Amino acid sequence: MAHVSSSRRLLAAFAVASSCLACLWLWAESVDRRSSNRWLGSPAEPRLSRACRATQTSRDSQASTDPRASSSPHASISSRTFSSPQTSTDPRECDRAADDALRSGSDATPGRTHAVVVLGYGNRGERANFVNRFRVRAGIRSLDPTAARNLLVLCGGPVHSTTPEATIMQRCARDLGFRGAIELETASRSTWENITNAIPMIEHADTIAIVSNAPHAERGREILWRQRPDLAARLVRGAEHRFGTTPVMTILGALRVVQAKLTGEWDAAARRR
Repeated sequence: MAHVSSSRRLLAAFAVASSCLACLWLWAESVDRRSSNRWLGSPAEPRLSRACRATQTSRDSQASTDPRASSSPHASISSRTFSSPQTSTDPRECDRAADDALRSGSDATPGRTHAVVVLGYGNRGERANFVNRFRVRAGIRSLDPTAARNLLVLCGGPVHSTTPEATIMQRCARDLGFRGAIELETASRSTWENITNAIPMIEHADTIAIVSNAPHAERGREILWRQRPDLAARLVRGAEHRFGTTPVMTILGALRVVQAKLTGEWDAAARRR
C-alpha cells in the first residue's frame, strides 16, 4: 500500500508540474505574439499619401485648363486658402484614392522595396549559434514575395568574437540557400546601435520589418520610432512568431521581458544613446 500511495503522489506531482509548465508555455506564447504586433507602422500610409497627391495634381491640372476656373473671382482665393501640395482639397476624392490604393494591394507602388532588418545576438566562434540561426530563418521568412526588391540587412558587430555577428549571419543565410541582396552592418554593439547604423540602408524602403525573437524585435521597433518616426511609419510585422516552434526560447524570452520591464532595463535600453 505504501508503494502504491507513493506512486500516486509522484503521478499527481508530475501532473501538477506538467500543467504549470503548459500554462507557462501558453502564457509565453501569448507574450511573444503580442510583442510581434506592437510598435508597427502604417504601411498603407505612403501609398495613401501618394494617391492623395495624385488626386490633387489632377484637380490642379483641370483647374488650370478650365477657363471658368480662371475667370472666377474666387478661384485664386479658394486655391490659396485650401489647396495643399500634400493632400486633396476634397476629402471624398482623397478617400476614393485611398480606397483604390488599398484595393490594389502592395503592387500599388511600382518598384516597391521591402527591407528586413535582422538584429544580431552574441555569437562565440565562427558558426552561427542557435539564436542567430533562428533569427536568420525568421528574416528570410519575413521577405515579401510581392515586392519588386527585397533587401536583407544583417546587424551586429564583433561583440563576443573577432568576427562580426552580421558576417556570421550572412554565412548562415547563404548556407540556407538565400541568394538575394544582403547588406551588413558590422559596427554595432547594442540594439540601439543596430537600428542607428541600419537606418542609412533602409531609408529608401517602402516597407520595413525588424526581425529577432519577438520581444527583442519589439524593442528594435520602439527604438526606430524614437530615432526616425518617418521610417517607423513604414514598419510591418515580421515572421518571427510561430506558435510552438521554439518553446524554450519563447519562455525564456517572455520571462526576460518581465524582468526587464520590472527593473526599468527595457526603458533604459530603448532610450540609450
